[in-house]
Amino acid sequence: MGFSKGSSTNLMDEIIFVIACLLAVAVIALTIFYCFKYAERIQRLLGRGGTDIAVRLFAFILFCLGVRFYGPAEASC
Repeated sequence: MGFSKGSSTNLMDEIIFVIACLLAVAVIALTIFYCFKYAERIQRLLGRGGTDIAVRLFAFILFCLGVRFYGPAEASC
């Protein structure tokens, strides 16, 4: 097997893809870390009622995403 110009482009694309995926994972991990780090502060800021509303809102959003991705498929005729 010889190397051609096309294969180096594919290799470069794969390297960029892997780096982008690792960067995305790092950003998500940092976001989760800061959410946990400041959760108590945000909870105090929102109060009991605001926290309850936020929890219900996020639960609804997760439910909608679950229905969207894992819900029943469209009926085909």
